[in-house]
Amino acid sequence: MLFSTYCLVLAQIYGIIPTCIITKGFHVGQSCFSRNLLQARKLEAQLDEQMNAYRKLVSTNLSTKGDAAQSDVESWIERLIKQLQQVNSQMQAWVSSGGSDMVSHTLTRHQEILQDITQEFYRLRSSLRAKQEHASLLDDFKEFDRTRLDLEEGWENLNSIHS
Repeated sequence: MLFSTYCLVLAQIYGIIPTCIITKGFHVGQSCFSRNLLQARKLEAQLDEQMNAYRKLVSTNLSTKGDAAQSDVESWIERLIKQLQQVNSQMQAWVSSGGSDMVSHTLTRHQEILQDITQEFYRLRSSLRAKQEHASLLDDFKEFDRTRLDLEEGWENLNSIHS
C-alpha cells in the first residue's frame, strides 16, 4: 500500500491523474479517471447515434400509437443515459477526492453533454407524444364525422321512405 499512497501523493503534487492500483500496489493499471473518460466518450457516441435515429423517427412518425422500433430506441437511449450518469458520478467522486482543475473542467464538460442529451431526448419524446395525441384526435374526429354522416344518410333515407 505504501507504493499506492506514494503514487497518489505525487499525482496530487503534480496535478496528474493517478492510476488504479490493481493488485496490492505492484501492478499499476490504466488510470481510473481515464477509463471512466473513455467509457463516457463511448456512451456519448452511442447516444449520439441513437439520438440521430430517434430524431428521424420523431420527424417521420405520423401514427397514433408508438411501435416496437420507437419503444426499442427510447429504452436504449434511457439505458445509455443511466449508464452515462453512473460514469459521470464515478468521475465526480474521483474529482471530489482531489482531482486537478483540468480534470474538473473535463468532468464539467461531460456533465453538460449529458444534460444536453437528456433535455433533447425528453423534448423529442414529448414532441412525439404530442404528435401521436394529435393524430389520435384527428382519427377520432374522422370516425365521429363518418358516424354523423351515416346517421344523416339514414335519417334522410328514413324521411324519403315516409314521404
